[in-house]
Amino acid sequence: KLSQCWDIVRNLEKEHEKQVFEKKQASSEQRRSIEKMIEELKGRSAEMALRDLDKEIDVISKEMREISLHRDDVRYLRDELAKLRAPQIAAMEQKTRELEEAERQAILVKREKIAKIKDAAAQLMKEGASLALDVFTSSYEAIVQDLQNLEAPRMEKQQLERTLRPLKDLLADKKEESLLNLSDDDKKTVENLKTVLEQKKERRQEMKDILESHRKTIGSSGLDFDKAIQLRELIDQDK
Repeated sequence: KLSQCWDIVRNLEKEHEKQVFEKKQASSEQRRSIEKMIEELKGRSAEMALRDLDKEIDVISKEMREISLHRDDVRYLRDELAKLRAPQIAAMEQKTRELEEAERQAILVKREKIAKIKDAAAQLMKEGASLALDVFTSSYEAIVQDLQNLEAPRMEKQQLERTLRPLKDLLADKKEESLLNLSDDDKKTVENLKTVLEQKKERRQEMKDILESHRKTIGSSGLDFDKAIQLRELIDQDK
C-alpha cells in the first residue's frame, strides 16, 4: 500500500510538471505576440510624447491581462514596457533639472542686482551732500533706472523704492538749495519761465472750456443741421 501511495504521488507530480510545462509553452507563445507589439512600439516611441506613449503601453498591458501568461513572462514583459518609458522619463528629469538651475541662477542674478542697487543708494546717500546737483541727479537717475529694469515682483520693487525715499528727499533739498543760490539774473530768468508756463496753462484751460462749450451746444436739440456743422468746424479749428 505504501508503494502504491508513492506511485500516486509520483504520478501526480509528473502530471503537475506536465501541466506547468504546457502552461509555460503556451505562455511562451503568447509572450511572443506581446513582444512583437512592444517591438513595433519601440520603433515609434522615440518620436512620441510621454502621454501618447503611455496610452500605447496601456493598450499592450490590457492585452497582457486578457491572455494567460506565466508570472516570469509577465515580469519580463513589464520590464520591457518600462524600458520604453525610460528615455522619456530621463529627458523630463533632465529638463526639470535645467529649469531648476535656470531659476536658481535667475534668483542669484536678481539678488546681486538688488544688492548693487542698495549699495549704490547707500554710497550716494553718504556722499550726496558734497556732490554737485548734476552729478547727484545723474547718479540718482541711474539707480532709479536700475530699479525699473529689475525683474522682480511688484511688492519687492515697492520695498526697494521706499528705501530710495531719503535719496529722493535729498535731491529735492539740493534742487531747492540750487535755486536759492541763483544769481539775480538767473532768478529773473526762472521767474520769466514760470510766467510763460502759467500763461500756457491758462491758455490750455481756456481752450478746454471753449471746446466743452462747443460740445454742449452741439449736443442741444435746438440746433439745425447747418449750425451744428458750423460749430463742429469751430471745434476742429480750436483743436
